[in-house]
Amino acid sequence: MTRQLLQVLCFLLIVPSFLHAQSSFPEKCLGTWEGMLHIYSRGQLKDSVPVTLEVERTADPATFQWVTTYHSEEHPMVKPYQLKLQKPGSNTYVMIEEDDVSLFMYAFDNKLYSLFETENTILSNTYELRDNTLLFEVNSASQQATGSVVNSYQIDYLQKAAFTRKKP
Repeated sequence: MTRQLLQVLCFLLIVPSFLHAQSSFPEKCLGTWEGMLHIYSRGQLKDSVPVTLEVERTADPATFQWVTTYHSEEHPMVKPYQLKLQKPGSNTYVMIEEDDVSLFMYAFDNKLYSLFETENTILSNTYELRDNTLLFEVNSASQQATGSVVNSYQIDYLQKAAFTRKKP
């Protein structure tokens, strides 16, 4: 009887951690997150803004609501996005903005990556889940120097936040 009880206890301890490890990046991010967005320009802190991120399921199991609210006194803003798995079993997501702009994002381990260009500016965007903290970072770069083989870019702006999950 003791051996069977030990097996049941081991099963109960192992299965939840296995299921959690198998969940998708957005599933791990479900809930309401709060943090302070720090905005840098050319290495200097220019502003800090309280931010809330809400990640929710939708009726479509491959799509999540991803709503960012900037609580700025001067320029408050709500940015509703949808994060959609491109195809089952892949690590590719599409972040869809309200203006019908779609950005590809790629999940590796507990981090979501995106790289895109607009108006001759390259932007890199990441979300990383570390324990109970969701780290967000976006930077923009402009071409600095061109060589025969390598182009170099200057990081002009950086925005980053460390979100903590709000208790339900």
